[in-house]
Amino acid sequence: MSDFLVIGGGALGLLTTREIASSDATVEVIDAGVAGREASWAGGGIISPLRPWEEAAAVLRLWRWSEARFPTAAGQLHDETGIDPQWSRCGLLYHLAGQDFGIAAQWYENNDVKIEKTAPESNAPAESISCPPGYSALFLPDIAHIRNPRLLRALRRSLDLSRNVSIRENAAARTLHVENDLVTHGVLENGEHIQAQRFIVTAGAWSPQFLDAIPPPIPTIEPVKGQMVAFAARPGLLPHMVYRDGRYLIPRMDGTILAGSTVEHAGFDKHPTPEALDVLRNFAIETLPVLRHVAVTHHWAGIRPGSPGGIPYIGPHPAIRNLYFNCGHFRNGLATSLASARLLADILLQRTPAMPAEPYALDAPRPTGP
Repeated sequence: MSDFLVIGGGALGLLTTREIASSDATVEVIDAGVAGREASWAGGGIISPLRPWEEAAAVLRLWRWSEARFPTAAGQLHDETGIDPQWSRCGLLYHLAGQDFGIAAQWYENNDVKIEKTAPESNAPAESISCPPGYSALFLPDIAHIRNPRLLRALRRSLDLSRNVSIRENAAARTLHVENDLVTHGVLENGEHIQAQRFIVTAGAWSPQFLDAIPPPIPTIEPVKGQMVAFAARPGLLPHMVYRDGRYLIPRMDGTILAGSTVEHAGFDKHPTPEALDVLRNFAIETLPVLRHVAVTHHWAGIRPGSPGGIPYIGPHPAIRNLYFNCGHFRNGLATSLASARLLADILLQRTPAMPAEPYALDAPRPTGP
C-alpha cells in the first residue's frame, strides 16, 4: 500500500507527485488513459492568464508564484532528464480595443509587470503583424510560454527515475469507497480495488465522475472544450505571442505556430470541427497574413476543467480525513501549476504553506458561473 494515491496523471497530478515524492513518501499515480495526454497536453503553454485583469485574486496569487519559478523548474527538469521543456520568454503582444487597453495597461502598471506601449504599425515590420483599426498594442516582454508536451514528457521521465513513485496508465477510477470518515480504497473500472493511506484527486474535468460516494461538498467542475491548430512555419517568423479577442498565436522554437483557442460547452466531446478550424485559421491569417501561405499540420481539441470563477480546489475534503483535491483550474492549469502542487504538498506534509490555503478550500465561497 502506498502512502498516496494520485488519481489523474496530467501536469497537476505529476507535479503534485513530484513535490510529495521529494519527501520520500511512496506515491502511486493512476490515469484513465495515457498520463499527461489530456488538457495538459492540448493547451498552448502560456505562463499567464490571458486576461489577468479579470481574474480572481486567488488565481493571480498562484500564477505569480508559479511564473517566478518556471525558469528554474524547467532547467532542473532538463538537467535531470535530458528533455528540454523549452521555456521561452518571448513576450506577449496584446491587441486591445476600447476601454480594454487602458484597464489592462493600468493593471499591469499597478502590479509591477513590465509593459511597452507600442504603436500598431511598429509591432513587427518584417512580418507585418496586423493590428486591426480601433485596436491599440500593448507589449509585455517578460511573459513566457513552455512547450507543454515536452514538459509532460520531462515530468514523466523524472518520476520514472524516482524509486518511490509508480505510474499506472489505462487505469480509470470508477468510485471511491468510504467507511465512516475515511476512503478505504478506490475501485477501478475493471473492478480492481486499490488502497493507499491518502487519496488525491487531480483528474481535471473528469474529477467529479468517480465521487458519487463522497458526501458534499465536492468540486463543481464542468468540461469546457478548446480547439487549436498548428502551422508549420519557419523559425523566427513570429517573434512573440499575440493576443486579440480571446484568441492567440504562440511561436515554438522549431517555428511551429499555434493558434487557439475556442471555448465550447460540448460535454466531453473532443472531436475537432471544421467550423473551429476555419475560425482559428482566419484569426491567424488576419493577425499574421503570411500564414495564408503556411500549411496547417495539426488540429486538435482538449477538455478544460471549468470551475466557478476559475478558482481551483486545492486541499482536503472537510469531512473525509484522507481525501484531497487539486483540480478545477479551467484555463490556467499550467500557468498556476507549480504553486498549486506546492500548496497541496505543504498541506499534506504539514509544512508552512507557500501561500494562504483558505481561498481554494472545497467549501470556500466562489463567484457564480465559470
